[in-house]
Amino acid sequence: MGNQQTTQTLNQKNIEILVKTSGKSENEISQWYKEFHDDSDKTDRMNKQQFKVFYTNLRNNPNLEPITDHIFRVFDVNHEGKFRNNLILI
Repeated sequence: MGNQQTTQTLNQKNIEILVKTSGKSENEISQWYKEFHDDSDKTDRMNKQQFKVFYTNLRNNPNLEPITDHIFRVFDVNHEGKFRNNLILI
């Protein structure tokens, strides 16, 4: 019960929401999801270090590293040290 894991995939509905809310293209969002999926060893879950590298590269700004701690903390809802793909990285 408490150890249930769900896998989210990037479906068309998610893409449409992200296109509307981010101003990014469908291709950009699909590419970012693919990179997240690949960088997470295809688990859609990253530890803090993996997430720092991914998010800093995603935004192409090395000065963002300090904020990644806060972002990671917000999405590590179970306090298990893993960032789950919540498709809200934009």
